[in-house]
Amino acid sequence: MQRDVDLFPHLALALAQWAKERFIPLPAHVPNFSTWRGTFAILAMRMNMRHLKNVRYPEYPAIDLLPQLFARPLCEWYPDPLDSLPDEIDPGLPLLHEPFLGETSLDEQVTLYLEQRDISGDISSYGLQAILDQRWMRELVFWGRKDPANREAEYRLIRRFLIVHPRTTEAELQAELSSLRLYNPALVGEKYEQACVFDSFVRHDGQYWICPHCQGFLSWIHGRVCCAKHICGQLYPGYQGMKPTAPSMDMRRLSWILHVRVCLPGQTEIALFERLQQFEKDGLRITLWPGVDAYDHRLDFPGGKIRWAIDVKDYESAETLARALLKDPFPRYLDKPDLLWQRAFYVIPGYRLQLNPRYLHILRNRTKNHAAFQDVMFCDEEHLVNLVLQELATRCSSPVSL
Repeated sequence: MQRDVDLFPHLALALAQWAKERFIPLPAHVPNFSTWRGTFAILAMRMNMRHLKNVRYPEYPAIDLLPQLFARPLCEWYPDPLDSLPDEIDPGLPLLHEPFLGETSLDEQVTLYLEQRDISGDISSYGLQAILDQRWMRELVFWGRKDPANREAEYRLIRRFLIVHPRTTEAELQAELSSLRLYNPALVGEKYEQACVFDSFVRHDGQYWICPHCQGFLSWIHGRVCCAKHICGQLYPGYQGMKPTAPSMDMRRLSWILHVRVCLPGQTEIALFERLQQFEKDGLRITLWPGVDAYDHRLDFPGGKIRWAIDVKDYESAETLARALLKDPFPRYLDKPDLLWQRAFYVIPGYRLQLNPRYLHILRNRTKNHAAFQDVMFCDEEHLVNLVLQELATRCSSPVSL
């Protein structure tokens, strides 16, 4: 039954605005509290009504305990029917991963939800900058596609720099981007925060600390350490293995949203590309981000008749990814011979399967009855490399080995 008020959009926005205030106690002097009151009142009424009908469901907690509630999976407490949630929201995930930290506490699906609705007039300058940086990345792709013959190489250089350098220096920016002739390198440099902006959040015990997973700077908020994306903390509990580095005002840090949406998933793309390059000696031709990021890797096998298209997808939720892919399946590129493929692969980073062994099963089960996925396979990096080895073995007279 449709509710008179759709709770989730209001709840997501209130949560993002409260995160901006670092979850200071309510109802303290928070500028937006009066506008949140109605949202929290609806949440309280619906949670308590459901609790009265079935005591298995929780009551609305004290307001200072709301962040802990939001750090629990939605399916454990959300009072409205779960099928009323937006398609991109997975009820098996929480709204927050680290209560009380700040805007980096927001779960990825909440951030994506707010971005896609472009509510830039209602969110913080931090959130607004994230939207602007996302637009810049899309505009960079459009820029490259207007003249791919001349611009593809520069697009590739810029994207690779963003992935390989979650942190950098002014000197490194100038040196690495000096070969750009068509694109203004200063526009890339603007996507890196200066040390004067992030120093107070990154400096701890007189040092900056480097994430053991993504190699970006870690942040310290209320004495607790976190990275741009919580996957780093999941793979390295307590960020064991983090390394100190001496602070310097010459240091730069990639903006949060580009770190999350470009750098982190891109590291899997680069690592896979470098692994596949070893097969070039066997006649495999591999292209990174062909067609200015039409997909991630194009594999042309010896003989020139077989081409595979690879796209890396790094989503926390398999359900969310499945919904996104069903809305926008892998393009066939029938009108673009240089991008046309015979088989396509969605590669899921191995660490996602490590954290959720049912990940591939969910994807396959959700897409198995859709014709668009007939020639599309889901796998991790290891499986893909083995498939490439097998395909090369059928086309080469000499044995193929790693």
